[in-house]
Amino acid sequence: MKRPLLLALLLLAATGLCAQSNPKRPVMDLDKQTYLDLDASGIEPADTFWGRIVDFRLPNLECKYDISICHLGLTMGNGVTGGDYNNRLSGSPATAYKEAHTTRGPNINTLLPYVTFTVKHSPRIEWGLSTTASFTRSNTYNIITREVVKTHKDSDFLFSPTVRWNMVYAKYIRLYLMTGMDFAVTKRPTSIDAEASPFVGCGATLGARVYLLSECRASGVFYCGNFGIGYRF
Repeated sequence: MKRPLLLALLLLAATGLCAQSNPKRPVMDLDKQTYLDLDASGIEPADTFWGRIVDFRLPNLECKYDISICHLGLTMGNGVTGGDYNNRLSGSPATAYKEAHTTRGPNINTLLPYVTFTVKHSPRIEWGLSTTASFTRSNTYNIITREVVKTHKDSDFLFSPTVRWNMVYAKYIRLYLMTGMDFAVTKRPTSIDAEASPFVGCGATLGARVYLLSECRASGVFYCGNFGIGYRF
């Protein structure tokens, strides 16, 4: 009876010594997917469009999307020209007499900001779309009663598929050339006109995620020189 008991005690002691000489390494509970998604800078890239917008840790040079809003110094080349269109002696005497008592007031122009959205294909190439619109409104008045006889409304819309080539692609400054096609649509009270023309231009940005922008461009239907602000994400 003593011999089996002694043997059991020796085996138990030997097992304890082996456990002390070879301790188990602690197992780390790592999220494998998160680990694989870390880039070289140690920042986990956002994997959704909204995530990129709100993730301010994303480095400037790793941003994929770009949106800018500019104030236009010039307007569309196919805009409506103001003038007194109704004081023309044409048609029947009754019509001429009626029009002689009216006059066209000044044009009131409303110009929307020039908005550009681009997607980075590579550090040198970006492609996207620019758009703007202008609205012209004027009234024809009775020169005696000053009542509004007629309201004239014209609308101009511009859509410009755009490709940029970055000559300088740095953290705080970018210089680029751009080209594309301008599609201009003019809606008048009696007709809708459409024109298309290729354009060329150049621009520069100063800043990182939030930046200042200056551009100039020209085509057969639209030309502008503008300043604005943009955001990369």
